[in-house]
Amino acid sequence: MVALFAWWWPQAPDGDETRSTGRGEPSPSTSPGTAENSDELLVSFQGMEPGDSIETMPNAVLDVQVEYRNLSGKHQKNVSLHVGLPSEMTLVRGTERILNTSNVNGRLLDAELTGPGVDIGGYLPEGNAFVVFSIRVDGPDSFTCNPRTLTPQVVLTSGGETVSDELITRVVKRC
Repeated sequence: MVALFAWWWPQAPDGDETRSTGRGEPSPSTSPGTAENSDELLVSFQGMEPGDSIETMPNAVLDVQVEYRNLSGKHQKNVSLHVGLPSEMTLVRGTERILNTSNVNGRLLDAELTGPGVDIGGYLPEGNAFVVFSIRVDGPDSFTCNPRTLTPQVVLTSGGETVSDELITRVVKRC
């Protein structure tokens, strides 16, 4: 099982782009770097190295794309996706979509990603799925003038195996 986590940054509320403190802004064309967890589990942030972070501002919306790809060589059944968010971040309702061979135009997920997890289906070897959603950072009243680090996490589970990763997100309030 492999999970590719791609995080895109929005325009800041004042029109300035938010800045990455890592290797730069990933895009769909960026080649992913990977870090091995075991023989068959790989976790990567697209265009980022382990420990990289991004910087954003209050009220920003982060658009997220998670790719699941079955590299195990066997059928993976009941693949589950869960998103863990710090209290200063919320999932933007209505943005949760899955794209796979059964849903090539995308289908709105009917369960909450931040709950116990959403079953995104079963996948033959080399099968894959994309789950996209948006996260909103709380407003300026939730932050002091000192930068605060938040760590949203994505967890994929299948066949008793779990893989997860987080994105180190520094929120900087202009004072």
